[in-house]
Amino acid sequence: DNRFRQELIECDLSYMSVELAIESASLTYGAGAAKIIALEDVNLSVEHGEFVTIVGASGCGKSSLLNLVAGFLKPSRGRLLL
Repeated sequence: DNRFRQELIECDLSYMSVELAIESASLTYGAGAAKIIALEDVNLSVEHGEFVTIVGASGCGKSSLLNLVAGFLKPSRGRLLL
């Protein structure tokens, strides 16, 4: 029935608005004198339906950030929520 379908489409989905949240995430490689800070204190919120691009110079941490989001790496500090 079309009336039921219309009600279903208009239901409140506000609880689903954030698809990705990155909170104070940092990522380091190595230790001591060889320590490299790839990401430091990154905060990002991507809401449902948003289209996001990551742009920056070579070596700025784009791939490191994507590897965190994909779950291939664990942040040294902070957290990611999917």
